[in-house]
Amino acid sequence: MDFEKILGKCLEQSPNQEEALLLLQASRTPDKAIKIFAAACEVRDRELGRVFKLDSEIAPVAPCKIKPFCNYCTFSREVLTPEEVLEGLKLAEETGIADIRLSGGSDLTNDGSDVVELVRLVKANTTLRVHLNIGPVYSKENLVKLKELGVIEVGSSLETINPEVFKRTKPGDSLDLRIETARAINNTGLKLQSIIMAGLGSFEKDYIKHLFFLKELKNLSHLPISRFNPFKGTPMENRRRASPWEAARLCSVARLTLRTPDIRIAAGGGPDDIPLWLMAGGNRITSVFIHQEKCEPERFSGENPLHIRRNFIKNMEVVDRSSICRSFAEEAGFEVYPAQKQQQAAAPKI
Repeated sequence: MDFEKILGKCLEQSPNQEEALLLLQASRTPDKAIKIFAAACEVRDRELGRVFKLDSEIAPVAPCKIKPFCNYCTFSREVLTPEEVLEGLKLAEETGIADIRLSGGSDLTNDGSDVVELVRLVKANTTLRVHLNIGPVYSKENLVKLKELGVIEVGSSLETINPEVFKRTKPGDSLDLRIETARAINNTGLKLQSIIMAGLGSFEKDYIKHLFFLKELKNLSHLPISRFNPFKGTPMENRRRASPWEAARLCSVARLTLRTPDIRIAAGGGPDDIPLWLMAGGNRITSVFIHQEKCEPERFSGENPLHIRRNFIKNMEVVDRSSICRSFAEEAGFEVYPAQKQQQAAAPKI
């Protein structure tokens, strides 16, 4: 297959699986990667505009009941109380961020009823746009309730679509149930968020298979791409961290394949990834985190403390890196949402 011909086609329509794999393989070398990145940027700018989005997260709002736990995860086993979640909403509102993601652990025996009740409480106490990244196997009835409550997105994350890699790294989880839940969210008419993790052990052909599974789900609105990051005390603590180059290459081919969903720098990445991410067709990052005090003490290590606000409020930590995320995107010529004047009008009191 002719590389230049495929790339020209991708400016107007998605590649097929064989073409997408060729592009991902070609992106190993910088000369071809730059061309693929440029095509991904052209598609993003035409379809979504030259806009970089900031959002926020409160976590953990639900316990993880996966047993055994995933081999790379340090997610807290204790959760924020409903009162702490409401306090977190106020702190998020004060930063000026418009979107809040409620994140929590997985429970394959749960139909999502507890999540519905939490969302009722949250929606009654905030004007923020509510997103969910919590892992029960939602019943159709509860997905309909979430849609009626005005939830923007609901997550079902696979991390990898390779069954062997999934079983080896997520032994207590179920790939089949993750896929089933993603399809149920899509079929209910809710917008879907679903994560791919770079560096977990997937091969290039797995990434492409994963992207084309997601492409079948027409309500996919948000693809976070995380970079494997080894945490001490986990079974995978000695595994090498995923390369930002691998994540950026995946981002560019995801943009050409999926076209319109937001593609976010997720866990394992940070503000320093923004310039490369923007070059590869990405358009989103979480800039405000509200979570249990030091629930992941190494999560933000290495980031410049002069430009990232870390504050402890009662039992919670507030990490606000909006300023540096905004400046990195604006230096690259992007408009940032929400606008800075909105954040200035709601200056943090923390």
